[in-house]
Amino acid sequence: MSGWQFIQNPGPTNLPDEIRAALARPATDFGAPAFAELLAGCLRDLGALLDLDPAGELYLHTASGHGGWEAALVNLFEPGEVVLAPDQGRFSRAWGDMATALGLEVRWLEADWRRALPPERLAAALAADRTGEIAGVLLVHTETATGVTNDVAALVAALRGSGRTALALVDAVASFGTTGAGLRGLGPRRGGDGVAKG
Repeated sequence: MSGWQFIQNPGPTNLPDEIRAALARPATDFGAPAFAELLAGCLRDLGALLDLDPAGELYLHTASGHGGWEAALVNLFEPGEVVLAPDQGRFSRAWGDMATALGLEVRWLEADWRRALPPERLAAALAADRTGEIAGVLLVHTETATGVTNDVAALVAALRGSGRTALALVDAVASFGTTGAGLRGLGPRRGGDGVAKG
C-alpha cells in the first residue's frame, strides 16, 4: 500500500504533513525562557478558544479524555459524595461508571440518547434532591457515540437557577474547537477538552 492510510472516524485526527514536520524538530527545554513564552501564548490562545474570561486561569493536564475525567473526579470530590450523571450515550455512561469505581455515589438521570437534555429535566432532578446532596453534575457537551450536542449554557443556567452549589463538570472532548459551548460568564468550572476529536 502506498501513501497515507486515512482513518474516517471521530479520532484520533490525522496530522497534516506540515504538523508532522514541526513535531520532528528538537524539543524546547522546558526551563528555557523561550518555553515560558511559548507556554504563555498557548494558554492565552487556548483561553480564547475556550471562551474564558481573560482574568481566569487555565490548567493543562496531559491525558486522554478518560484521564481528564479521573483527574477532575478525584480532585474535586471525596469518596461518598453524590454526583448527578445524565445518561446520554456511551461516554456519559463511562464517565458515571468511573465515578462509581472511584467511590462516588452516582445518581443517573435517564435521557433520550437521540436528543439534547432539556434543561427542565436537569432542574427537576436537582429539585428532587431535597437535602442538597448532589455535589456535582457530569455534563457531556457532545456525546461522541450518539452525536447529540447539549446546550451546556442552558444546563448550567438550570443548575445555577436551582440554588444548588453543585459543580458543573463539562466534557468537551468531542466538541472542543468545533462547537462552541457558550461557557463565558457561567462562573468557575472544570471542562474536559481534547484535540483528538474536535
